[in-house]
Amino acid sequence: MSRRTLAVLGALALALLLVAPASAKQSSSSLTGAGSSFVSKLVQSWIPKVDTDLGIKVTYGPIGSGGGINATYRGDALPNHIHLTGKVLGDIFLGKIKNWNDPAIKKLNGGKSLPSLAITVIHRSDNSGTTYNLTDYLNHVSPQWRSGPGKGVAVDWPTGVGARGSSGVSAALSQTNGGLTYVDVAFSLANHFKFAAVQNRAGKFQIPGLNSIKAAGATILRVAPNNGGISIVDPAKREPLAYPICTFTYVIVPKQTAKAAELRKFIRWAMTKGQTDGPKLLFSPLPKVVLKAGLKTLPLIHS
Repeated sequence: MSRRTLAVLGALALALLLVAPASAKQSSSSLTGAGSSFVSKLVQSWIPKVDTDLGIKVTYGPIGSGGGINATYRGDALPNHIHLTGKVLGDIFLGKIKNWNDPAIKKLNGGKSLPSLAITVIHRSDNSGTTYNLTDYLNHVSPQWRSGPGKGVAVDWPTGVGARGSSGVSAALSQTNGGLTYVDVAFSLANHFKFAAVQNRAGKFQIPGLNSIKAAGATILRVAPNNGGISIVDPAKREPLAYPICTFTYVIVPKQTAKAAELRKFIRWAMTKGQTDGPKLLFSPLPKVVLKAGLKTLPLIHS
C-alpha cells in the first residue's frame, strides 16, 4: 500500500449496525470503484440505497481484487459437507491427491460413499483477494504449500484450470463433474454447490455460515495502530465454532482526493446502515474492536 492510499478495514463486507434512515435525495455526486468480485452482490444491493440516502451515485466494476470463502465442489455422486483437513486440501491443490476416493479423504469420511472420480481443481486466473485468502490459509496448514506456491493474489498453481472472477470459477465448476474450487458462500448458495466441512484448529469440522464466520472474527482482540492486514485464517482453537478460511474485506481509497467528503460518507454508510444487507449474503457482523478501528481511519481521507 502506498503512502497515498488508505486501506479501510471491513468497509465492504462485515459490519452490522442499524441507524435511522436519511431523507431521500436526488443524486448530486458520484463515486466510481472497481475490485473484488466476491463482494459485488453486496455492493449492487447498496447502489440504489446510497443514491436515496446520501444522494451519491455509485458505479462498481467487479474486476477482481482480492468472506468466508469455502471449498466448493461438484459431483453427482459426492455427498455434501465432505470432511477435509488443511493438509488434505493442501495436497489436493498441490496435485498430490487426484481422486475423491483417495485413502486420505476416505479416512476422514468413514461411512460415506466416495466414488472413483477425478478431482479437477478450478482456480482464479486473475488477481484475486479470494485467492489470497485461500493461499494464506494453505500457508498456515501445509508446509509444502508454504515452501512452494506460497501466498498472494496470484500464485503459480501446480495443477488445475483457471477462470476469471467468482462468476467464472462458478461457471466452470457447474460444467465440471468432480470439480473443486474456492468461492464465497453467496456464489455457492446461488449455484447450489456442495461445500466441504473443513477442520479447524480445535479439531472440529465446520461449514461456512454466519456463526462460524463470526467465531473466526471473534479471535481478533485488538487492531494494530497502523490498521494493517489482519488474518483470521486457521484461527485460535479457543473458538471451536470457527470456520478456518475467512477474511476481512478492505476498501482501498486515496488519502487525498476531491471526492473526500463523498468517500467518507459512503464508507461510513457501508460500515453501518449498509451492513443490514450483509447477513442474507452470509457476510457476518464485524467485531466491535474492528469496526471501531475502521471508523477511526475515515478522518485520514481529505481533500
